[in-house]
Amino acid sequence: PVTVQVGSPMSQSVTVEVRDAADNRVPGATVPVALALTSAPGGATLTGGDPVNAIDGVATFSGLVVSRDGTYSLTATSSPLIPAVSASFAANLPRIGAA
Repeated sequence: PVTVQVGSPMSQSVTVEVRDAADNRVPGATVPVALALTSAPGGATLTGGDPVNAIDGVATFSGLVVSRDGTYSLTATSSPLIPAVSASFAANLPRIGAA
């Protein structure tokens, strides 16, 4: 994601690929993968990052929600694999429009 709205599910699913030492996706991998905010300033939380099993080397997370505004990245973990960190994205407060 590039920009998301605080408190609302992300409009696009986030996918994580299981990769080998040569940086190739591992077809057939079914390991559990979890997502978390890399850092959580001000007590921000991520909802929906609980572990999901990869299917054919890809774990898909739908409906992720960030609780506070700020700039974040996501860290994907799956023991004993090396964690991966996403590019940063912004979580913005909803805009209040004029009536």
